[in-house]
Amino acid sequence: MAGTAGFALLAVSHGSSAAVIGSGLLVGTAIAFGFATLPAVLLAAVPPEHTGVANGVNSVARSVGSAMAGALVATLVAAGDPGRPPAESRFTLCFALAGGALALIAVLARFGMTPHRGDAGRCRVRDTASRHEADPARTA
Repeated sequence: MAGTAGFALLAVSHGSSAAVIGSGLLVGTAIAFGFATLPAVLLAAVPPEHTGVANGVNSVARSVGSAMAGALVATLVAAGDPGRPPAESRFTLCFALAGGALALIAVLARFGMTPHRGDAGRCRVRDTASRHEADPARTA
């Protein structure tokens, strides 16, 4: 929720350096913790044999989301009268949308994923050498 608070602060008060720096600290902290903890959340939410796929999907979704967000911000800021600076309300709208997106992500992360209840603690590596030793017909 720190990121949502940071973007809300930025949407409401972006006229001073202190407000921009404070909101940047809040948003940066939220994003840093989010990127650091997401792999652990994914590992807890999927069976061990699907962790590679889950991390791959996460990476692709993060890249696509970043590209789409960048395109949306560029479109919202650039739309308007050619040759004139963008209206301040366009920036405020971008800040509000980003805060709403972070709030939605927080809700989905909290309630949308459940831990995998299985044998996540057990190692699933096959010990083929000991099996071959136990079965003399396979060692020939």
